[in-house]
Amino acid sequence: MIPFGHEKVTLFKRTETTNEQGKKTAVYTKYALTECSWIAVKQLTRDGEAHTYGSSITVRVPPEQTKPDAGDLMVHGEYAGTVTSGSDYQRIIEEKRAEEGAFEVQSAKNGAMDGFPLPHYKATGWL
Repeated sequence: MIPFGHEKVTLFKRTETTNEQGKKTAVYTKYALTECSWIAVKQLTRDGEAHTYGSSITVRVPPEQTKPDAGDLMVHGEYAGTVTSGSDYQRIIEEKRAEEGAFEVQSAKNGAMDGFPLPHYKATGWL
């Protein structure tokens, strides 16, 4: 069990398929994840006189559930809708931006291997 792992998360796993004409298209498969942790952090970066504000989100997923990968979409809570295109994908991110409720996975790490003290998958993204 993940500490503070009381959150439900909807994962839209992105895979590519190729049709008979050789055209690649993205397919999004929906997974309901439970007992996850969802942590949003506001960040301030300084470079000389320039200041940049941003937010990052880190989600930890129990190892017996579906592993997120870079390019996947994660939505906080149970999301009833579906993703059938890149425009749906982007629309969800924009809808949820204010509440930091959705992000594209930029980095995914596998900490679910034997020997890790707290097995889990870690997905991180930036808003």
